[in-house]
Amino acid sequence: MQRLPENCPHLHAEAYRATAEILESLGDRTRAIEYYECALLKNPKIGVKRRLDALKNLRSPDEEEKLIQQCIEVIQREQKASVSLLQRRLRLGYGDATRIMDELESRGIVGPSKGALPRDILSKP
Repeated sequence: MQRLPENCPHLHAEAYRATAEILESLGDRTRAIEYYECALLKNPKIGVKRRLDALKNLRSPDEEEKLIQQCIEVIQREQKASVSLLQRRLRLGYGDATRIMDELESRGIVGPSKGALPRDILSKP
């Protein structure tokens, strides 16, 4: 198990989440991840499996950009852009796949959602 901040046993899960958000807004992603981990581990409302799955999904900005680039490669190779395609090809969860698809839309790589149809590919990065 990962090392928790020294004061981890003394705070409520919500306090860890709030602290993590502040640290992240200040650009300290490494410490923010530690506090997100505490929040997940101390939250009694979610089961152990969900906590571990959530911990696996915490990524550094570099890891996030690498994943976005992998998504772009899949979209270019398959010549279609959909959340379900990213889920299947890269084994992403729905939340990650939709968040990345929204990021690709904001970068002008894919068009807006068309319901159940794949999105248009607008440009190559």
